[in-house]
Formats: sequence, structure tokens, C-alpha cells
Amino acid sequence: MEALKSRNAQLEADAKEHADSIANGILLKKAEVDATMAQLRAELQEARRDREASDKAKRQMELEVENLTSALFEEANTVSLSIA
Repeated sequence: MEALKSRNAQLEADAKEHADSIANGILLKKAEVDATMAQLRAELQEARRDREASDKAKRQMELEVENLTSALFEEANTVSLSIA
């Protein structure tokens, strides 16, 4: 009987220590961690989509600058040939 009381006291102390660890932020509940991980994954996916969109816009701008530069040099050559 004494052994059961001792074991019960030990289990209660372990349960209190576990509850205190959760309350103090030392341990986290799995559901909270899973929710946070899901949110972070969603944010990562959004950031990747944003990055892809900005990379595409950058490539389009670079191509436009290249085309405009080429057109400008062609026009300059035409003007210089018409002057000469």
C-alpha cells in the first residue's frame, strides 16, 4: 500500500512538472507546433510565388531595355548615315 502511495505521489509530481514545463514554454503542444509549421509553409509558398513573379517581371524589363537600346542605336546609325 505504501508503495502505491509513493508511486502515486511520483506520478503527480511528474504530471505537475510536465504542466509547468508547458506553461513556461519549455514544452510545446504538438497541435500548436503543427499549426505554426503549416503557417510557415504557406508563407514560404507565397514568398516563392512572389519571387517567381518578380523574377519574371525583371526578365521582361531587361528584355525591353535591350530592345529599346537596340532600336536607339539603329536610329542613331540611320541619322548618322543620313547626315553623311
